[in-house]
Amino acid sequence: MRDLGKDLTLASRMLLKTPAVTIAVIGTLAVGIAANSVAFALMNSFFIRPLPIQKPEQLVRIYLSFASGFQHFTVC
Repeated sequence: MRDLGKDLTLASRMLLKTPAVTIAVIGTLAVGIAANSVAFALMNSFFIRPLPIQKPEQLVRIYLSFASGFQHFTVC
């Protein structure tokens, strides 16, 4: 445990000596954590959590086809 304290002290001193590297490291960590949080939130809301409806077996998908080949669907 004493070595861990020395390592953390040394790391903090080195980061304080080079503020540009410190800002880059903190920015990279912030972007990575934010991206992972957003990805998990999307996956959780679309794939993991069940649909917030009473009777999911009664869902119907309605397709509309246009002459241009464009297809549009809605869920009722």
